[in-house]
Order: sequence, then structure tokens, then C-alpha cells
Amino acid sequence: MNITICKQLLAQFLILFSFSSLYGQVSGFVFQDLPVDGTSLNTYGVKDANENGVGGVIVTLFPGGVSTTTANDGSWSIAATTGTYYRIEFSGWPSYLKESPDVGGYSSVQVVQAPNSAVNFGIFDPASFSDTSNPSMIIPSWTTGSMSGSSRAGLYAFEYNNSQQNIGDPDFDGTYPGPTPDTCATLDEVGGTWGLAYQNTDNRFFASTFLRRNVEIADGLGYIYVFDRSTLPGSVVHSFDLDGIVTASGGTIDLGSVCRGGGCENDPGNTGIEEDYLVPSYNTPDLDAAKKVAKVSFGDMDMRPGTDELWVVNLNQKSLIKIDVSDPVATNLPGPVDQYLITSLPGIPSCTNGEIRPWGLRFENGKGYLGLVCDASAGGIASDLEGFVVSFDPDNVAAGFTTEISFPLNIDRGDALYEFAPWSTTWSDFRENVGTGWFALPQAIVSDIAFDKDGNMNIAILDRSALILFTDALTIESNSGTFVWTSVLGDIYHACKTSSGYEMESYGTCPVNFGNNGFQGTGEFYNDIAGDGSLESAEGSVQILKGSNEMAMTILDPNPIGGWQSEYASSHGVTFFSTTDGSIQDYYAIEKTTSSMEVGKGGGMGDIELLLPPAPIEIGNTVWDDADSDGIQDPSENGISGVIVELLFSGVVIATDTTDANGHYIFSNDPNATNTSSHKYNISELENGIDYTVRIPNVVGGNVQTNLASLTISTANSGEGANADLNDNDGVLVGDNVILNVLSTDIPIPGVNNHSFDIGFVLLPSVTIDTAVPNTCDVAINTYSLPVTLTFENAPSGDITITTDNGASQVFTPSSQTGTETFTLTNLTSDGVANIDV
Repeated sequence: MNITICKQLLAQFLILFSFSSLYGQVSGFVFQDLPVDGTSLNTYGVKDANENGVGGVIVTLFPGGVSTTTANDGSWSIAATTGTYYRIEFSGWPSYLKESPDVGGYSSVQVVQAPNSAVNFGIFDPASFSDTSNPSMIIPSWTTGSMSGSSRAGLYAFEYNNSQQNIGDPDFDGTYPGPTPDTCATLDEVGGTWGLAYQNTDNRFFASTFLRRNVEIADGLGYIYVFDRSTLPGSVVHSFDLDGIVTASGGTIDLGSVCRGGGCENDPGNTGIEEDYLVPSYNTPDLDAAKKVAKVSFGDMDMRPGTDELWVVNLNQKSLIKIDVSDPVATNLPGPVDQYLITSLPGIPSCTNGEIRPWGLRFENGKGYLGLVCDASAGGIASDLEGFVVSFDPDNVAAGFTTEISFPLNIDRGDALYEFAPWSTTWSDFRENVGTGWFALPQAIVSDIAFDKDGNMNIAILDRSALILFTDALTIESNSGTFVWTSVLGDIYHACKTSSGYEMESYGTCPVNFGNNGFQGTGEFYNDIAGDGSLESAEGSVQILKGSNEMAMTILDPNPIGGWQSEYASSHGVTFFSTTDGSIQDYYAIEKTTSSMEVGKGGGMGDIELLLPPAPIEIGNTVWDDADSDGIQDPSENGISGVIVELLFSGVVIATDTTDANGHYIFSNDPNATNTSSHKYNISELENGIDYTVRIPNVVGGNVQTNLASLTISTANSGEGANADLNDNDGVLVGDNVILNVLSTDIPIPGVNNHSFDIGFVLLPSVTIDTAVPNTCDVAINTYSLPVTLTFENAPSGDITITTDNGASQVFTPSSQTGTETFTLTNLTSDGVANIDV
């Protein structure tokens, strides 16, 4: 029997609203998430009071595809029709920012009904992520003389909220007790170090050697030390020497040399007296080191966020060194190394009567920032001194530098003895506070850079002369026998972010808050006065926990102003300043160095590093009813609740969700969030840079999920607009299951929250066949494989062969000749319209 039948597709559910054409709008803010607000943790994904808007983000409304761009304050608005549902898509934000976690559906795709003025979207910088308002910090320290056998700390770890003085230091008297820092390494292990960098993905940090007069180097000028942080407070597990390494571009790294005995005292230009070059104790001239401070070995170092690239400044060759530290086995480091000669690159600032000297390094907002100074050392005068912060593209260093800000260094610092001078190690150039034995010749190094939440730049100035002199230091002369003392005289500058760049404190609208010295003689932004009353005592390093409203800065005598007597004198540590008004908020004195064999009031602290965890990653987020079967998430289409969704790694299920009332699901490795049935956290197997599979099991077959009965997968990869992957179906039917692949490139770095993994379902088409009413008609069939439910009435006896126009056929045997029976044709595939002949 050949019966031509008509197929009538089951009408898809579509709600149509009839409204008057009243004007409405949808609007909101795109904002940058911060980890903290003062001392309290913020919630990522929710706009908190201290979080700023982000301009230039594209907002697109569907239906219609109308777009706008957020204003500088992050606000946006699009005209809409009251009562109508819209899909809002966010895109085009700066690449260094990532989508915030899904909290209540505030992802890059949101469905809202107009009018709605609270369509907000959060993005954040993974490099500043923190899950605590009290993270750990590390800082190097040193003393004079031989380090061999020394149990004194060469690197401390302490908590951000530590306050007052280190009661564990025997030189403090305990009047104002504070927490005791931990020792990560002794001076015997690492000698003098300055630069620090934390690789949070492997929970390890790096410290680089530097040269200071009368401070011993543990191994050599080119050494970098690797610390394992997994066992608190951390310990040295490896070191490697970059000196002499041939780089990927073919050059050879040269960190310079320093004469400290062993015959080099007889080299041309040296005195021929071995004692002039040895470092057995504080009371040796160490003449060659004095000349080469800030000219050999390393300056600052930093990890480039989102990569396994460790960058460090080579002072000798005036270069940037990039080191691959991707190998998780510390003893295999370093990986490939490359080097970029700073003074050979385009855009390097010009320098009058001197040399450009690099030191400070910071990665921020997807750029690298480098601190430079024109040292005026070639017969220059104070007006030739100039500081710079330049930026570069770490993916294209050869393109050169852009000067972000330059500033004079011949400024009023409140005392003629404090004013910066051209670099020199000629002893007659040093200034004496007559009759006191106090000598100094402040020599500026742009040593560190930190940005606050508003994008303002804070520039630390290290005093080179305080790395040459110290308490009870010999003058820089052969066998002088004259001992002198000094004070560190660094500084801190504040540059305000403007619409066109940066503006130094006291210029334009960038304020000054304290004193009558500084740029233009009008004052300074920060109240960087030391506890002993010294107007300038900065030690050259700064760090900011974003949103804390504070800046941590290394300083001499970090204690209450005026409280500098026996309980504080010659101490070193950190003062916390308000980034809002420059006032002192707190201090932490880490150690005292009052005796001989110590630096006293000379420079005694290195770089500060915050130990912030890697930002979590998450994937998701919607399973929906594609009512019109077009593969696009239309705003009128609902999510499907109660659907089981699995996350697989290497074929093994590692987490299971059940979609919520909106069809949402989330898989995340965030260890601090709370699990729900639809949002699973603390998935330790979920890591960035790895392939995964999202699976919805039992979409068809004998064990079909209840909420998916009579449904099947929609068309894949057929979204609309410029960002089609935000609104399409990513799932495909494989056997009885729907799967989609999450590639390593979809979650490449920590902090990537990818909410584009959506899965749409459509109703199964249905055909009624009545063998008592023969007829023929065309049947619309989708262009993908799809089960079709066939209901037979008045079924004939025997087998029925069903054949489609594309040659597919299947045998159906009715179980009864009366009543209604459903049969699913599983191999029906067509390219448009099909005739079904029975």
C-alpha cells in the first residue's frame, strides 16, 4: 500500500505581546570590578560603591541590532518599546579585562523587559584579583658585610594588615608590639636581592640579585632565585644564572662585573690594594661596587599577567630580559630567554649631558611600563636631571616606547642637602651637614611604578647614594679611615590620569596636599614624612591592592611622626598612604638596623610584592527553548529548567549541574563560592589552557531526560550579529547525548569567565498518518538530522516501510490495528522539503 500523507509541524510556542507604542529604554553601567572597598571584600559581578565605569564598551540590543558605546563613566542607554523583551549583548572591552563571574545572570548576554535601568555588566583585571582584603606580601632586606653563615632574613613575608613594629625583632623594645614577619630566605641563601615577582599559577616567586656597596652577593650578579610558596612562608628551591646566556635573538646577556678581591684590585684604574675591594665586613671601601651601584646586575622585575613570562631589567646592558618560566619543575628553569636593548629601540627619550638609566618595571592594562632617568653624569647639572615613565607593547617590543610622562628632578625638596644631583661617586661631590658626619648626594632612580583604581600613576624614586653609604660607612676613598653616616632620601610622586595622558602633582588639576616643597614649590600629594621627621625618606618601592584606597611604600623609620627615639630609630618597613588625599594611614616597621655591620639609615628594603591568587575561571551558561527553531537565542525564548548538564575531562565526568529556572548552569574552580544545584564551584580539575567537554546526557533514547522529552537539539552555530557565538547553539547530537567542546583557547588564562556555551532545543516535528485517508503533500523538514514522531491511526496489518525523498527508509510494525501509536523515525535527513510515501 502506498499512501501519500501530509505532515503538519507542531506549532512552536511563541508569546506575542500587544502593547501601545509607549517609549521606554534600557540602560545601565559597564563597570570594572575591584577586589576590595577599603578593608572589605567586594563581590565580583556586582557593582560596588567604589567601582568605576568603563568607557568604549559596545552594547547591542536585539531584536533590531541597534548598538551604542558606553560613555567614560560606563553608562549607556538605548531607546526601546515598553513591555518588549530584548536581548542585550556586551562586547569590545579592552583585552586585558575579562568578563566577571556570573552572579544572578549579569553576564555578557542578558534578557530584559523594557523599561529597565539596571542592566549592568562587570569586567575585571585578573592581575589585580584577590579573594582576601589581607593578602600576604614579601620584601627583601639586607645588611652589610659577609652573608656567609648569616641566619638574618634576606626576604620577609608578612600580612597586608600587619601594623606597628615587629615585636620579634630584638632591636625593638616592644612598646608598640606588632606581628612578627616570617623569613622566606636567609642572607646566607640569597645575599642582596631587590626585584621580586610572583607566579601565582605555580605558587612560586622570584627574587633577583642586585649590587649594593658592602652587601655581599650570594652567587653572582646574574642570579635569580626561585621560591616555592606552597609551604608557607616559602623556601628557596632553585636558582639560575642569566649571565652569559645566549638569547633567542642571538645576543649574549652580560650583567657586568664587580671587583671584590682575588686579583682584580690590580686591574687598570684600580688601587692595587686588595682591602679596597673586599666585603668581609662593613669597614672596607668596596670601591668598585660603589662606582657600579645601579649600573650592573638587575633592577626591577615583574611577571607579565596572563603569561608565563618573567621580565627583568638588565642594568649593565640597559635592556629588558624576557624569561620563559612555564615549566612547573623549578629545577628546569629558565626556559628560552630573550633580550631587548632599551637604548636601541625607537622612542627612547633623549638625555642631556648624561646617560639613560633604567630600573622600574610594571605591567598594567596590557602594557609594560619602564622607569628611566637621565642621570646628568657626563658633566651635567641639576637641570639636566629628568625622570620618565615609558610604555611598550610586550608582544612587539621592537616597536619601541611611548613616553607616558616626563618630569624634572631639579625640584624643591625642602632642604638644599636633599636636592637631587647628577650621578657621581666622586667623594668631593658629596654634601655634608657640617659638623655631624652626615653625608649624602641624593641621586634619583625611577625604581617602581604602581597604578591606583582610578588609573593614577604613583612613581617611586630610589636614592642611589643610600645604596652607596650607610651608618658607619667608609668614605669612597682608598684607606680613608673616615667613617660617615647617611639617610636614604628617595621620594614618591603622584601623576593624575587625564583624558589625554598623565599630569604630575601640582600641575593642572593634579592636587598637592602637604608641604611647600615639590614640583613648582607648591607641595606634594603624599605626606611622605618619616617618623623621625625627615621630609624625604622613601626607599623606592610601592604596591597597591586595588580598591583598598591605600598605597604601601617602603620607607625609613615607618612610625608615628615624632616617635623616633630608641624604640624606632633606624628602622625600615612600610608606610600605608591614602591614595585619595595622601595622608598616612598605617605603618609596619619590619626591622631595626642600628648597630655597626648594618645599614642603619641607608637603604635597607627592596621591592614589595603582593601575593595574589590566580583568578578563578568558569564556563556556562544557558540551556534554552529555541521556539522558532532558528538557532538564535531570541529574547522571547525561555530557558529550560531541570536539565542535567555534565562537565567532562578526558571522557570522565568531573562535575554535574541541573539548570535553574532560567536555564542557567555554571562550572567554576572558584574555591570560595557556594555550590547550588545549577552552579558548581571548587572544581579542582577545571584549569585554564585545557580542553573539556560539556555534555547533556540522554537527550533522546530510552532514558531521555524528562524535561527534554519531545525535544531535540537546535541548529548549531547559526547566531546573529557581530558576536554570533554569544547567542547561538553550540551543542550537537552525538548518539543519545548533546555535547559541545570547550577548547583550551576558550579559557586561555586564569580569570577567563566564558559564558558563551549555550545549548538550544526545539520540539520534535510530528506527523499524523491515517491509512484510511490517502493523500499526498510536501513536508518541511529541517536541514539537519532530526527524529520525527509519526502517529498512526487505523493502522494496517503487517509491516509498513516509510521512505523519504532522500532515500532514507525505515520499517515500522504497528503493535495494534486500532488506536493511536507513536513511532520515531531516527534517520530522516533532508535538505528542505520532503515527501513521505507510505
